[in-house]
Amino acid sequence: MSGQITWTVEGPIKDGKYDQFLEVMQQLITSAKNEEGTVMYEWTISENNRSVHVDERYQNEAAAKLHLPGGAKVARYF
Repeated sequence: MSGQITWTVEGPIKDGKYDQFLEVMQQLITSAKNEEGTVMYEWTISENNRSVHVDERYQNEAAAKLHLPGGAKVARYF
């Protein structure tokens, strides 16, 4: 077992919040790329811009916990 932590997050994007969602996601991507222990951070948006799918992988539990505050920033758009 590698000890890596993997999260998959899926959800609808609230009506009228798509543009704000994109702004926050860009911030999270930049942040995740600079966080020590981020192995993978990928996301896709549905063709109709109504839902998002995020795959994240971190080296260990400590690295995953480091990323948690960013998730709160985007949660209000789901």
